[in-house]
Amino acid sequence: MVWEPKDLGGGKADFERQFEALLQRLRHAGNFRGWTPIIGLLLAILVAWQGFYIVAPDEQGVVKRFGRIVRTTPPGPHLKIPLIESVLIPKITKLHRIEVGFRSNAQGGTTTVPREALMVTGDENILSVELIVQFRIK
Repeated sequence: MVWEPKDLGGGKADFERQFEALLQRLRHAGNFRGWTPIIGLLLAILVAWQGFYIVAPDEQGVVKRFGRIVRTTPPGPHLKIPLIESVLIPKITKLHRIEVGFRSNAQGGTTTVPREALMVTGDENILSVELIVQFRIK
């Protein structure tokens, strides 16, 4: 026994007629032609994708509009204006460290970097300076 759908509408199924009527209304209301709706949809997706950013719990968002700082944002999801605003997301809880004049390695030893360590003073003496700068972004 083979199941065959019965056509009760005299030609087209009720769903097909309603779908075609909906398409006709959309064509007349929006006057969509060709690639216009597809390009519009892709543009909307691009704007949403570029305008969304997430700040992690150990970070803080710095929103810049045309290079000028506009606001800071706390952790969580946020929106920005694409192509106009940019976001920097520095880690604010991390203790940053810069070694000047030397580099420490994994074994606990150090290697001198003469190009950074040797400095000339105002009275033209040569000094070998090695220092560590530690800072936290506020």
